[in-house]
Amino acid sequence: MDAMRRALEAGDFPGVCTALGNALEAVTVALHPEVGELKEQLRRVGAPGVLMTGSGPTVFALARSREEAERIAGAVGDGMEAVIVTEFSPVGVGLMPHGPGGAGR
Repeated sequence: MDAMRRALEAGDFPGVCTALGNALEAVTVALHPEVGELKEQLRRVGAPGVLMTGSGPTVFALARSREEAERIAGAVGDGMEAVIVTEFSPVGVGLMPHGPGGAGR
């Protein structure tokens, strides 16, 4: 946790990617190898940071730019239930519009 905090405070993107971790991931991957396969697929197409969220089965990848994220998403999108490209908000956590003219949820 300290490595992640230091990387975030320093704006060290490679350090953030290296510090990613999830204690439940090994258990989930053992039961559902497709989670590990997706992580490897994301790494092969150039995602610098890849991690399973929570207890799974969602996996996310970090990218340096929206363009890089779009490229990665396009490279793995076939056969996936959903691939969503998003970005961090520069103002912190808040509700964002959802869909055309919709309210955040």
